[in-house]
Parts: sequence; C-alpha cells; structure tokens
Amino acid sequence: MRKHHENKDNSHLSRNQLQKEIIAFQLVLNDYKISFSDLTYSSPREAEIRQDAINIAKIISENVHLKSFLLEKKKLPIKELRKFVPTCHKTLKKYKIYFIALALIFIEGFTLLKGYLNP
Repeated sequence: MRKHHENKDNSHLSRNQLQKEIIAFQLVLNDYKISFSDLTYSSPREAEIRQDAINIAKIISENVHLKSFLLEKKKLPIKELRKFVPTCHKTLKKYKIYFIALALIFIEGFTLLKGYLNP
C-alpha cells in the first residue's frame, strides 16, 4: 500500500514540475509575442518538417551566433540559418514561430518539455 502512495506523490510532483515549466515557457514565449494558440496554428502537420524543426532548434541552441541573434533580436535568423540547413527559405518563414519555440525549449533548458519532442 505504501508503494502506491509513493507513486501517487511522485506523479503529482512530476505534474506540478511540468505545470511550472509550462508556465515558465509561456512567459518566455510572451517576450517573443508568441502565444500557445499561435503555436497551434503554426505547427507543421508533416512529420518530416517537425523532425527538421527539432534539428534546426538544436542547431540554433548550439551555435553561439544563431542563438545570440535569436535572443537579442527575438527573431529567427533566417539568412544565417540557411547556411547551416538545406531547408527552403519558404519553409523557414512559414514555420518560424514553431522553430523559435522549439529553439527556446533547448536554449532555456526546459527538460520536461524537451521530453515530449520526438527525437
């Protein structure tokens, strides 16, 4: 019986941590004038583009120049990014909000949210 109670406490703790991380993520997105409903509308439906988005977000978070551009200007560094990824300019513009949000998950270290991204 005790073990069941401990699991309940751990799941409550995890849920509480996830809620805090979502709120913190929402605050970061607010700085970029992005809402969760914006993300809903700008999310790609194709699995290949979603995977590309994760890869692009990782590239941005690991590259000092791209990361500082995003953090300072609060915009996706499209021109600079095209030097690193073969993704078409049109795709980068169309899903820029989504790319920014994913990059921020990596940059800000939202580990619980990162766990929901498919590798």
